[in-house]
Amino acid sequence: SSVLCRDPTHTGLPRTVRPGPPAFSSANVRARGTMRLVVDSASHFPPEVIGQAMARLWKVEGCNIVPALDVCDEEPVCPITRRAMENPVLVGESGSVYECDAVVEWLQSHDRDPCTNLRLGNPRVLKLEPLRQAMERFLQLEARSRKGGISGLGLDAAAASLESVHR
Repeated sequence: SSVLCRDPTHTGLPRTVRPGPPAFSSANVRARGTMRLVVDSASHFPPEVIGQAMARLWKVEGCNIVPALDVCDEEPVCPITRRAMENPVLVGESGSVYECDAVVEWLQSHDRDPCTNLRLGNPRVLKLEPLRQAMERFLQLEARSRKGGISGLGLDAAAASLESVHR
């Protein structure tokens, strides 16, 4: 038997796939190498550095994550553009936060952090907005689970319980 699936070349045409070993079997992971299938942000971006960067940008208000304002009630600005950041990224080796486009342009022709002048052996940046969105979603789900009287079950159980209530 065969299965029709979307063509990974994105032509939009279905292609036939012959059944074989599961794509995510432990043998396939070892054969292909975990670097292609497993994303481990901690290898380039230690959790404490990510947390510090996010705390400079945002704060928690109820179930929302909102911009952290400075003493002048201004949002954090990119040290390169001097404007509020719309797409903040973390430079892993230095812990600095910049507007994505500005720092990527800088890193294409420099091997040092633009503000700290720290030499970057392997310059990589981490987008922080998706992490903010994930944390905000987590806070919202947790608040719903507490409101529904199902606290202490864990997020997966809370979500499953909420889904069964809404059916």
